[in-house]
Amino acid sequence: MPAKRQKKEEKPLWGTADAAIERALAKVRRGDRIITLFSSGPAQVAGDDGAIKLAEALLERRKDPLNEGLVTLKVQGNGVGEEGSRNLAKALEGIELKRLRTLDLSGNKIAEQGGSELGKAFHSGSCLQCLNLSGNSLGDRAAEALAQAMPKHPDLLEVHLEGNKIGEAGAKALAASVARHRRLESFDISGNPLGDGAGQHFANALGQGCGLVTLRVSSANLGNGSCSAIAARLNLQPNLRELWLNGNTIEDAGATDLANAVEEHAQLRLLSLGHNKISDKGIMALVGVLVRLCKEDFTVNAVGNPARRFAESTLTNLSVAAKTARDISRRCITLEAVLKFWKDQLGVGMIKADESTTADVVNTIIVPESELHGTCYSEFFHCFHAEYYVVHAWKGLFGDLLRGLATHASGFLLPSLDYFHEQYIRRPDSLTRR
Repeated sequence: MPAKRQKKEEKPLWGTADAAIERALAKVRRGDRIITLFSSGPAQVAGDDGAIKLAEALLERRKDPLNEGLVTLKVQGNGVGEEGSRNLAKALEGIELKRLRTLDLSGNKIAEQGGSELGKAFHSGSCLQCLNLSGNSLGDRAAEALAQAMPKHPDLLEVHLEGNKIGEAGAKALAASVARHRRLESFDISGNPLGDGAGQHFANALGQGCGLVTLRVSSANLGNGSCSAIAARLNLQPNLRELWLNGNTIEDAGATDLANAVEEHAQLRLLSLGHNKISDKGIMALVGVLVRLCKEDFTVNAVGNPARRFAESTLTNLSVAAKTARDISRRCITLEAVLKFWKDQLGVGMIKADESTTADVVNTIIVPESELHGTCYSEFFHCFHAEYYVVHAWKGLFGDLLRGLATHASGFLLPSLDYFHEQYIRRPDSLTRR
C-alpha cells in the first residue's frame, strides 16, 4: 500500500495577527536588534497572548552569549493590556533595556498596573532615546513611576504620553522630572485631563537645567492661569522653538500675556493656540506682536477661535496677517505731512475743498505720483510703522477724512486743517501722530 502523505503544517495567513506574531518571533530567534509587531487592523491584534509570546522569546534570547540586546521595539496598536505589559517589562530588564534606543507601545490598553511595572523596569537605566506610550490608560500612578525613572535615562530625547488619563498629580511629577532633564527635547502630554493647575507645574519646569525644544500640552483643560504662568517663564527657556496649547480654554487675557512673552522670547518658531476661546482682542494682541517682530518664519495658529474680524484662512497663520499689516504700514504718514499735502494741493488747484472725494485725490494725485517714482506716496516721508489704521469711504470728501484724522490726533472737536494753527501749537504732539 502506498504510504500516506503527511499533512503539511499550516502556516498562519498573511495579514493575520498570528502571522505578525510569527514574523516577530522569528526576528527575535535569529538575533535581530529591531523588532516590530505590526497590526493589520482592529480585528487583527496580538493582544496579551502575543505580547507574552514575544516576552518569552526575549527572555529565552538572553541565554545566548552572543546576544547584543534590542535597539528598537515597536508593539503599537496591538491591544496589549496589563498582563502583556507586565511580561514585556520583565523581559526588557537587564541587557535588553540597557541597549534599547526606541520603545513604542502606543495605542494599546496598558493601564496603571502595567504602566507602573514598565516604570519600575526603567529604573535599571538605559540608553533609551524615544519613549512612546501614547494612547493607553496609564493614569497618575504610572505617570509618577515613569517620572521617577526618567532621570535614569540621560540620553532620552522624546517622550510621548498623550491620551493617557493623566491628571494634575501625574503632571506635577512629570514636570518636575522634565525640569531636571538637560537632553530631553520633545515632551507631549496632550489629550490628558490635566486641569488648569498643571500649567503652573510645566511653567516651573522651564528654565535652567531644562532642555525642551518642543512642549505639547494640547487638549488638556488649561485656562488663562496656565497660559499666563507659562508666559511668565517663557523667557527662561531660550531654546524652546515649539509650544502647542491648542484645544484648551485659553481666553484673551492668557493670549495677551503669551503675546507679550513671545515678543521678549524672540526665538519661538511655532505657537499653536487653535480651538481655544480667544476673541478679536487676543488675536489683535498676537498680530501686533508679530508686526513688531517682523519674522516670516514664525507660525502662529489660532484657527477655531471665536474671532469675528478674521477669516479662518487668516487664523491658520497669523504671521500672514502681520505681513499684510506691515505692508499697509508702509503707507504710514504723520498728521503734519498729510495736512501739508492738503494745503499744497489746495494751493495749486489739484484739490477742491468742497468737491474732491478721497477717490478723486487718490486717482488724480497719489496713484500717478506712485507710478512715476515706483513707490507709494507716503514713503517719501520716511515714516515709521503706523500707530493707527484708518478705514475710510472712497466716495466721501477728502476734507472730511482729514477732519476725522485731525480730531482723533488732537482731541479737538472742530480741528483746523492748517498745521500752523494755534491748536497745534497748544498740542504739538498731535502733528507727529502716525
